[in-house]
Order: sequence, then C-alpha cells, then structure tokens
Amino acid sequence: MSQRWTKRILIVDDQRETGRMLRTGLEMLERGYAVVDVPSGEEALLELRRQPFDLVVCDYLLPGISGPELVRRARGQQADLRFLVITGQDLNHVQAEFEGLGVLGIFEKPIDLDRFVETVSTLLDGGAETAFQPVPPQEDEIGPSPAGEARISRLLSALLADLGAHTVAFTSRGGRVVSQQGRPDASLPFEDLVAFLTANFVTTTRLSVHLGGGLTRALHYYGGSRYDIYTLAVNDHFFLIILFPGGSQKQIGAVLRYGQRAVLQLRALLEREAPARSEEARQAGT
Repeated sequence: MSQRWTKRILIVDDQRETGRMLRTGLEMLERGYAVVDVPSGEEALLELRRQPFDLVVCDYLLPGISGPELVRRARGQQADLRFLVITGQDLNHVQAEFEGLGVLGIFEKPIDLDRFVETVSTLLDGGAETAFQPVPPQEDEIGPSPAGEARISRLLSALLADLGAHTVAFTSRGGRVVSQQGRPDASLPFEDLVAFLTANFVTTTRLSVHLGGGLTRALHYYGGSRYDIYTLAVNDHFFLIILFPGGSQKQIGAVLRYGQRAVLQLRALLEREAPARSEEARQAGT
C-alpha cells in the first residue's frame, strides 16, 4: 500500500445522498482523508488512472459496469487497492458475486455510519486487515408503517405551523428523510445539510453511551446569517431537523416547548409500531 501521508478514498455510488453522507462521516473523523465521490464505475476507473487511492467504497449496483466488474478492472490498474462494498440488494447474492475478489467488507443499506467510519479508520490507520463480516442495516430503517408515516406527516405539519419554521424534517440515522414539511430555498444544499447533521447525530448517540447510556436526548443549535437550524433527537435512530430563517435565536423557547412535545408524540408512535414492524422485517428476511 502507498506510503503517502494523505490517505485517498474513492466512493462510487449513483445515489448522491449516500455518497454525501459517507463523505461527511469520513471528514468528521478529522484524519485528513482526501475523499472523492463519483456516480459510476467508468468514472471511478478514470479517477484511478489520474491518481492512486488507498480505499474504494463501491455500490454493488451501478450505472454501466457493475460493482464486481469495477473491482476486477480496478485491480488491474492498482493491484494493492482495498475495497468495501455497500448494497441494498439481497446479501447472499451480493456475497456470491464478490466471492474471490478480496473485498474486505459488505455494508447493507441503510448504512450504519458509525460502524462504517470505524471500519475505514481501522483499515487505513491500523488494525488487522482481515475480511469483515457483512454489517446489517440499522433497526431504524425498519421505520414506521405507511400509516405511521402519514401520522408523522401530520405531526410535522402541526409543528411547522406552531413554530413558523421554514422546514421540518424527520430523519433517520441512515440519512433518510422519512417525512418533510416545508421546502428549503433552492439555494440551500439541503441534501448536504442532512448528511452533515446525520453524522453529528450519530456522534451524539455514541457520546450518550459514555454518559450512562439510555435513550439519546439532545438538542443542537446551529446559527448563521441566512439560516438557523435546530436538531432534536427522537430516539437512538431518528431525529428532527428544524430550519428557520437566520436570526431566529429567540425561537429556542418555542423549539423546546413544541419541539419536545412533537418528540414525545413521535417516540410514542414509533414504540407502538415497533413490535409489528420488527416482525414484518423478520418475516421478510426469511
């Protein structure tokens, strides 16, 4: 493997939100990684011709050449490349497709960002380089039922009206916006914002373990001249994003009042649905 001081990571996924979330999580490690993301295998091969990389993270399904074919061709260009795979497809099928290609790990979508960045850090900054077990998706993505999502949408609509906010979004720790009310300005890179806030939320859930564990409870505020943002943890898997125009610092009282009320309502809804949704997911996996 290259002895360059800066480790280079290439992310290959045509789903922009996934690439952004992974990039943000890696950048928050503050290890100085140089991260490049491209949407196709062909573009990945072009990047590999321009410069060497230490790690490639690729989706199984890609436009053009597939993930397994990308691994084969990329190894022809750089024999010492390491690979992690991400996928939303049947795990057994994906494992069979990559068998014998020397892939070090397969992460099921929605990706557990915490485990992902820990794996990358281990690969690039120390630790045994052995094949990793497939990493299952987070329980959060079992998520609410369609009826539950409809109720969440109504709760968010009421919260938006109570706060006079710009946008309210109910988001998973996998970076998925489950429900959203209001629409941010086109000039605001909302997908990038969600990726950054998701990475922060994952960090918060990790911190809560050191504070004694239990249900994650956190409120964060980010102020700017154009926008103010509040995030509230619903549980260990979901959080709220509340977006105001800039200069809304005085909204903290309303956020605490109406936001916490919404959090309790959302938490109760998720707890009511959890047993049935977990059983549905279990049966779907058998």
